Amino acid sequence: MKYWFAAIIACFMGMMWAGSFLAYNRAYQLIGPLHPSIQYLWKLATSTPFIPGLAISLVVSLLRMWLFGQVGTQRTWFLEPVILTMATFVVMYGLKEHVKPTQWLGAAIVLCGMLLVMRK
Repeated sequence: MKYWFAAIIACFMGMMWAGSFLAYNRAYQLIGPLHPSIQYLWKLATSTPFIPGLAISLVVSLLRMWLFGQVGTQRTWFLEPVILTMATFVVMYGLKEHVKPTQWLGAAIVLCGMLLVMRK
């Protein structure tokens, strides 16, 4: 597999990971903080956003394992910054947060470094 294609898949994984985070965030807003009770667990299990969040997390985990097989474990490790940066973009947009220009610059430097490391 070409490494640029692996990076695109990593971007997709980051978007999915952010989607699961936003689903968990919505479930938290609807249900509230964790309480060790059967009633709370039942509300969580029947919550609309929580179940899709779990499903998305499972798909991302399976994609990561597939990516291990395609580019190797060591090179997959260097794709983690892509996943986290893309997830940050999506979560910041979804939560309507603001990121400073220096933070964007830092993310760009990390991504450029990742691309340099992944070269053969």
